[in-house]
Amino acid sequence: TPIFEHVTESHGWFWSFFFCAFLFMIIVGLGNVIGAIFVQATLASSAKLAARKQDARLEDDTRWSTNFMVFFRSLLVYAESDLLPELDDIMDGSCSDSLLEQMLAMEFPRHAFNLVVQQDEGARRALKQLDIDAQDTRHLADLLDPDNNGVIG
Repeated sequence: TPIFEHVTESHGWFWSFFFCAFLFMIIVGLGNVIGAIFVQATLASSAKLAARKQDARLEDDTRWSTNFMVFFRSLLVYAESDLLPELDDIMDGSCSDSLLEQMLAMEFPRHAFNLVVQQDEGARRALKQLDIDAQDTRHLADLLDPDNNGVIG
């Protein structure tokens, strides 16, 4: 005989109902715990994979240099710099010491930087490729001009 019938015959319907409810709670509760452990392990694995993927993107030197040069070219176009024709040499990997010195000595007004960030589609695309969120670009000039002298460089 099934155990429920045996409990009903031996102890009455109340204890049979109690036993069924107890068994149901244990099975459902245990199933929920096992399901929660599985979901938690899956989410942790997914987060770890996403973090590894983002770390690989952040450490990609080619990606950084290419997108920086796209952004830098947009700044030079706006500033109407005389370095613009020589920028293609830099993209090819050849850069003289004097050109590097000129680039390091350059300064851009904050308002010019903000206009490039807001209006130049190539610059915005480059910043997006560098994982800089569009909402964070409003504060980028503040970060790059910590002494608030109105000049970035």
